[in-house]
Amino acid sequence: MARYDTYGQQDDRIIEELDTGFVGFNNRLRPDQLPTGVLTESNNGRLGINGEWQTRKPLLFLATPFQPAPLKVGAVRLHDDAWPGISGTPSVSSGTVTITFSSDAFPYKTVAKEDWVGQVVNLTGFSGNDGSGQSVTIDGNYAIVTAPANNQITLVVTNLSTITGVGTVRGPHLDDTAINEIEDSIEYSDPNNNSESYALCIGTNKASVVKLSDNSVTDIAYPSGLDAVGGQALQAFNKVFIFRDGKVALEWNGVLTGTPAFTRVANGSFTEPVDIIVAAGSFQIVNQLATVVSDTGSLNQGTSVFIKNGVNKDIADPDETEYDVSGSGLIQNVEFLVKEVFANGATKSISTTSLSTTAGIEEFTGYNKAILTTGSAHGLKVGDPITIANYHSSIDGNRIIAEVPSTTTFAVYISGTLSSQGPSGSPTVAIKKGFTFSVPTEGTTGSTSKDTLTSTPIFVEQASEGAGYTHMPAPPFGAYHQKRIVVPYRYEMSEDTSGTTITDRNIHDELIFSQILDDSTYDYMYGQFRLNAGTSDFVVGLHSFSEDKLVVFNRNSIHLISNSLKLKEAKSTLITDEVGCLARKSIVQVANNLIFLSDNGVYGVDFQDLYNLRGRDLPLSATIQATIEDINKDYAENAVAVYFDNRYFIAVPTGSSTTNNTLLIYNFINKAWESVDSINDSAWDFTNLIVAGKGSNRGVYAINRNGGVHKVEGGTGGNDVFITQVGSTSGSQAVVSSATTRMYTLKSIDRKKWNNFELHIESEPGLASNGNLSVETENVDSNVSLGTLASFNGGNQLTAGEDYSIRGRIGNNRAYGLQFTLDTTFGRPKFRSLKVAGATTFRNPATAE
Repeated sequence: MARYDTYGQQDDRIIEELDTGFVGFNNRLRPDQLPTGVLTESNNGRLGINGEWQTRKPLLFLATPFQPAPLKVGAVRLHDDAWPGISGTPSVSSGTVTITFSSDAFPYKTVAKEDWVGQVVNLTGFSGNDGSGQSVTIDGNYAIVTAPANNQITLVVTNLSTITGVGTVRGPHLDDTAINEIEDSIEYSDPNNNSESYALCIGTNKASVVKLSDNSVTDIAYPSGLDAVGGQALQAFNKVFIFRDGKVALEWNGVLTGTPAFTRVANGSFTEPVDIIVAAGSFQIVNQLATVVSDTGSLNQGTSVFIKNGVNKDIADPDETEYDVSGSGLIQNVEFLVKEVFANGATKSISTTSLSTTAGIEEFTGYNKAILTTGSAHGLKVGDPITIANYHSSIDGNRIIAEVPSTTTFAVYISGTLSSQGPSGSPTVAIKKGFTFSVPTEGTTGSTSKDTLTSTPIFVEQASEGAGYTHMPAPPFGAYHQKRIVVPYRYEMSEDTSGTTITDRNIHDELIFSQILDDSTYDYMYGQFRLNAGTSDFVVGLHSFSEDKLVVFNRNSIHLISNSLKLKEAKSTLITDEVGCLARKSIVQVANNLIFLSDNGVYGVDFQDLYNLRGRDLPLSATIQATIEDINKDYAENAVAVYFDNRYFIAVPTGSSTTNNTLLIYNFINKAWESVDSINDSAWDFTNLIVAGKGSNRGVYAINRNGGVHKVEGGTGGNDVFITQVGSTSGSQAVVSSATTRMYTLKSIDRKKWNNFELHIESEPGLASNGNLSVETENVDSNVSLGTLASFNGGNQLTAGEDYSIRGRIGNNRAYGLQFTLDTTFGRPKFRSLKVAGATTFRNPATAE
């Protein structure tokens, strides 16, 4: 643009103001108060390296795990004309059912019987059995196979042999129980395959996992008659749990092969642990590893056990009868942690025909060692509990592996005499139910392995440190912390002849901890914590922090529970009662910071060190207060958030929306809010966000309740591809993005004459771009369209991969300040820098009258 070398006193001097890059947006301050590089608005944009603002990458649809409900008994009738009554009991031949009506059914709805073949009817009120007399479910929709006469139809009911109860025929119905919405979703990692990552979707009537490497879907069934309405998922202990708030939780063992299915967790009244009585020869300690062979008990890895008849340290003389009744050398009141649990295994054939025996040496002097050979690799290791059968009475029974010379041989020690005769039958060996535990130095008097082999210890699982145990108390959600599951303690669980009874305790500020590595046992005395008792407060969410610290977010306060490894020594501390958490799923840890949605906006607390947690003075969202005030507080509890790629993503409901229609993004590198994202479809919502995937598939995934799994910024081009209805096909909408700069004032409050601008912009490699340019002025207010990017490029879109310097006139509009807006209409242009120029008007020194 034209410039002058000198200006007179009354000349309108041209002044320039520019931004050479951008770091974020701020809508709390007035646009004319913002510093250089801060935008007033950023919609569907990203601020990456070089300070460039760019339209975000599109949303990419990956999979819809659920399909529309099939036709079956339900609530929606597709045609309602009555069919005639049924004459007699329908006959059944190889599953084919012949139904004879009391009068002609055809023509039905004026259509002849031949044209009804293949159409659907619904049977209701029927009962029947299979060939073994077991009940078969008949009610449902069936296609008419044939219509032999005007008063007769045939159809096929799989496995049916006889009909015991006759109902009616009617028009087809939809199966409401098969309708699935996505209630919750988490990243699922297969413990047996760390090369894959999955999105696990908890549906209303079944769950599905989507493999993110190829988008394939595997269904996981629920127990018959159960649903997961409002269910919340958690992966822990190599399982996945679905918490169902006031209903017995469900669990899945994580195995994807075969026919995966959820089952109900242990429930009903809790049975206190029973004594584990061990016979001679079924216990042994080798190299500080103790093995117990016993059919009693149902222990888990990490469970604490104690010996009841071991060394009594109150008795000084080892020769006293009561000093060590068991003879095991284990000391009473010492806690032993179960290392491995064994279930009865498959048998392996023993091929030994003549027993190889040798005399024991060193600590096994006086014992006999038997070496046996299996026909194939046995897979055994030292310390495994086993049982030998059909060899000889001198060696049959429960034993413990002492040595493994090869993959097909193993050795055990016997205190008695071994017979040299051959097998009495077809001898086998198999893993026997039992467990192992490590023996610390302070837990034993140092008895030899030989001595322990003849001992008869009695073990007991750790009893409650307080009043007793309960099963998982039907919680609404849970968290994994220090090898325990922590859940709200809102319900009591009991059992009678009619089944499990769940009673609401009407207490919403209490937690209960499970035993270590035990998801079904909860200590309701020392594992129970009540927070802010007697106040109008309740537990919203939990977050496991480092160094054995569980942060508890209540609605109006925040607490810290520490030292939970030993529940009797655990304690709770109030951090603050000035702020609480609105939404459980908004809680995210970033380094030593915990970020969450509160009444004050997006708030944060951080650990000053490993022991001191402090709240921040200002909300993290203080700079976008206008957006925070637009959040629909009535539905803010559904907000969800994740941290990925140095960004905090939080989905919230804004305006009148009752679902999460808006995604707010904070950039930790820029230390500023980056964008307000949305999808250009009112039916879309961010029901949940998860971080999942391996390698290039790693990213943020958005799951919407009525659709499927999508990858945020996973697409190419300029259109979001998504799904908003179960079982429907994906749709496509353009990404509607815009950036509005701060207000340029040429650093004075005088009125200016705005003259020209210069914009540096670049097209995405491989993708042309276009957009609308406009300015908004204040005092005097006006909106001025400057044209499109293409209009400054000879009518052509900006070429892919090319950068441009676009200059244009503003038109000498007089105003105090000016803002510049780029609305992209095609592609993903990079907005790099902007300069505006103008002159202060009314520079005459004379007084204006």
